[in-house]
Amino acid sequence: MRFAVLGGAPLDPAIAWLFLGLGLPVLQGYGMTEASPVISVNRPESNVPESVGIPLDSVEVRIAAGGELL
Repeated sequence: MRFAVLGGAPLDPAIAWLFLGLGLPVLQGYGMTEASPVISVNRPESNVPESVGIPLDSVEVRIAAGGELL
């Protein structure tokens, strides 16, 4: 196995680092059902265990002011 991809609840970074130390990178992702469902994911070449990665190429992400309708 080259890597594992996880979604759902956040993974404790200590566990992610443990698996990385054993040679199994754990790539976390983030998504919502409304977004069909993946928004972002770590890539094997740029994995950061404390992160859910960068948005997929086909996804537009923006941070809005509180209460702004998107």
